[in-house]
Amino acid sequence: MSSQINLQLGWPSPRLFPAQQLATATSACLSDPTVASKALVYGPDLGYMPFRESVAKWLSSFYDPSSGPIPFDRIAITGGASQNLASILQVFSDPNITKRVWMVEPTYFLACTIFQDAGFGGRLRGVPENEHGLDIEFLRHALSEFEKEASQNGVYQEMKPAGQYGKVFRHILYLTPTFSNPSAKTMPTSARRDLLALAREFDILIVSDDVYDFLRWPAENPKSPSVKLAPIPPRLVDIDRATSPDDSWGNSISNGSFSKIVAPGVRVGWAEASAKMILRLSQKYVLVF
Repeated sequence: MSSQINLQLGWPSPRLFPAQQLATATSACLSDPTVASKALVYGPDLGYMPFRESVAKWLSSFYDPSSGPIPFDRIAITGGASQNLASILQVFSDPNITKRVWMVEPTYFLACTIFQDAGFGGRLRGVPENEHGLDIEFLRHALSEFEKEASQNGVYQEMKPAGQYGKVFRHILYLTPTFSNPSAKTMPTSARRDLLALAREFDILIVSDDVYDFLRWPAENPKSPSVKLAPIPPRLVDIDRATSPDDSWGNSISNGSFSKIVAPGVRVGWAEASAKMILRLSQKYVLVF
């Protein structure tokens, strides 16, 4: 009988774990006193600068955004995508102001626990999928109905000091737009543009879990000398950056992780957003460990 493949968890095959390469890299870092002295103390809030620069170049080469290369000052290194989601909520949401968290259904089950820990128990609302991924018209109707009721009842109450936090969004939307877990659907570019327009209209922060973007099959014969990966639509954060009327906040944060392409025990991820969002995260939380 052939061996079974566990499709429940999102991790690469153990035969692909780069244990030797990680051991070599760790040894090289700790053997160099100049590097080790920086690696073994509290680092910069946004992460080690050369690493941020490398991640920015790597993401730029992979996504090739129309707005040009991704600047490193939009990147924050984190202790993994789950920690990043919790930190984003602590800075850009508040249960007294943010009244709804919208999640595509079905969704990543651990995200629900993080939202509940942030004070949104009982406030999670599911948005069904259609052939284009998230059903935007369903979300628009649900938002309109909620905002109508909220304006009549006066449910919003400012609590956090504006000078310290700068921006608290009225709504949070969590989704995986590319290879959604568990449905595997991918939102087309037109739907992503429509979703961003909706986010700007209703003051929504879109937390885009982009952890599966790198897990693609070749578009051609894998034995061909010129193998190219199947194309994917531009990320929400890239569309947001290219079409935003200003560079103050934006409405999308890209949540990335090395756990799906290196190893699930490598608890390193990154957040990418507008420069001002990243600055707020750094002022409130040290995102590296």
